[in-house]
Amino acid sequence: MVMHLPITTYSLYAMLKLRFCPHMHDHGSRPENRRLVVEIVTNGQNPEIVEDIISRLGTYKTKFETWLLKEENDRFAYSANEMVVPAITIPKTAHAGR
Repeated sequence: MVMHLPITTYSLYAMLKLRFCPHMHDHGSRPENRRLVVEIVTNGQNPEIVEDIISRLGTYKTKFETWLLKEENDRFAYSANEMVVPAITIPKTAHAGR
């Protein structure tokens, strides 16, 4: 949870800023010398939903790159740039005390 907190906080900030200060953003252009990247993270359990999200992102007017972070055991070929990471398994004994 701690690892995701900064990203979650920034996402909420950006969403609110876009909602309440739309005059501050030009949604049709990209800032000079910058790449806009959308990153999707999946464990491979619902590839159809991930593909739907990727296709919906393609309808936006803003130009950006779409990257997908997936586990090595996910064999689905997504329609975005892919980064593969090792799958992490948590031993069942780690949950025993709960």
